[in-house]
Amino acid sequence: MEHMLGHNFAIVICSIFLLWSPSTAEDVQTVLVVSTEGHPEHFASVQGAVDAVPMWNYLRWVIYIKPGTYHGPVIVPEGKDYITFLGESAETTVITYNRKACDKKQDGSEYTILECPTVIVDASNFVAKGITFENTAPKPDDFDYNSQAPAIRVSGDNCAFYECAFLGWQDTLYADQGKHYYKDSRIEGNVDFILGYASAVFENCTIFSRGEGFITAQSRWCEEDCLAASNSTFVTSNSTFVILRSNVTGYDLATYNSTGTGLTYLGRPWAKYARVVFIDTTLGEHIAPEGWVDWMTDTGPLFAHDYVYFGEFNSTGPGANISSRIDWSHQLTEEEARGYRDVEGFLATRTWLEIPPSLQMLKESNLLPQPNWGAAQEYHRNQFPPRRWKHLDTP
Repeated sequence: MEHMLGHNFAIVICSIFLLWSPSTAEDVQTVLVVSTEGHPEHFASVQGAVDAVPMWNYLRWVIYIKPGTYHGPVIVPEGKDYITFLGESAETTVITYNRKACDKKQDGSEYTILECPTVIVDASNFVAKGITFENTAPKPDDFDYNSQAPAIRVSGDNCAFYECAFLGWQDTLYADQGKHYYKDSRIEGNVDFILGYASAVFENCTIFSRGEGFITAQSRWCEEDCLAASNSTFVTSNSTFVILRSNVTGYDLATYNSTGTGLTYLGRPWAKYARVVFIDTTLGEHIAPEGWVDWMTDTGPLFAHDYVYFGEFNSTGPGANISSRIDWSHQLTEEEARGYRDVEGFLATRTWLEIPPSLQMLKESNLLPQPNWGAAQEYHRNQFPPRRWKHLDTP
């Protein structure tokens, strides 16, 4: 049972300096602890800790999730910005759930792809490190493309993930909108398992195909000159997936029991202006020689090739033979590739990308629970703006 606000749970506030890349800004750390230990000062669920963060927060709150398996769904709502999920490692800290888009709600309607992910991040400036996000919905039947089961949907702006794992089958990582950075992470699935409209860089990631299908389904839907009319919360003029210095691997072709081609495509367009590039990336033998493929309907390709942009530069590995690539894909020039390699320029990270605190830093600091919490609370209540405390006054 969750502790109510005002009781003794693990909130500790301390002024520290956070490193923003590349500038430095003073900020305030607040730490909440989640564990399966039954500790009286720990939250028993991740959602309970998220609920304790004040709305319209503008200071960094770290939710330290101790090793264990935690069940979703978890929703980080719009207005609860600057939250960090910090785990000891993706191998030991798992947030899991089993739900897909065609499952029924209590009222008989079906969940949509927006509603069914294990974790939903609608807030901005969200950071995660050392966490597994998992949707355990079973593998859909072959050619069943209506059983989307994302492990996470990220719809906030300026979000970053480090050393995380995203596990599922169809639509595993839904990078919905905004600017995102994924580094040193693992993404698994088989059908459209990296999808969305976001401007997202996946650097030094392992992208693992569990079975034949399609890796990306990017949904850039508009030209730059019409983006101003967008109803999207976070309009971006460079909506693109950049797979950078990563390793694309997967199932063993020799033993895989296929009912189709047995191969995986780098992507197919989910919208008219879909844009994906693979830069300096190793491609496994499971990648189809054509590289890319249309989104097919009963009457033919869903989108013309005029505006879709699928490209590669310096691909290596057994799946990197470009001689059979479809004629509407691109091999980038060195100059074109340089623009995507420049992560800071492409995502404008100078103003937002944060390096999360290490677990060792937390353990060696006074950020974790202290015996004299009451005095610390009163000090910081006087030190910082009252609106930050508006939900912490409830007995």
